[in-house]
Amino acid sequence: MQQEYLLNPIYYKIKKVRVSRPNEEALKRFDAVQRFERALSKGLSAADAAKVVGVPRSTLYKWRKKKTMRLDSLCSKSRRPKRMRKGRNLSMVAIRIEQLRGEYPRWGKRKITKLLKR
Repeated sequence: MQQEYLLNPIYYKIKKVRVSRPNEEALKRFDAVQRFERALSKGLSAADAAKVVGVPRSTLYKWRKKKTMRLDSLCSKSRRPKRMRKGRNLSMVAIRIEQLRGEYPRWGKRKITKLLKR
């Protein structure tokens, strides 16, 4: 027995597409790029078109390069590093070195190393 779709099969395909709300920042950037492209098409130089739009020329070129059909492409992305340093657990030796440096701030690493080796 063959099962039939409860709804139209096209519905199932559409439901999988993610639609996000347009970000205000992305909308402003998209609008700036469109105005920049319009100014270029009317014969203005890139520098003059950027002045008209009110955004630096280099920034407009970056946004223009990133612009696709999705507005999410113009959203600013996180600048946080992908891999963070892991914290180190201090060993007893490191704790002792910190104590000695606190007690005797003028002692250098060579003197502290000799004292610890004893």
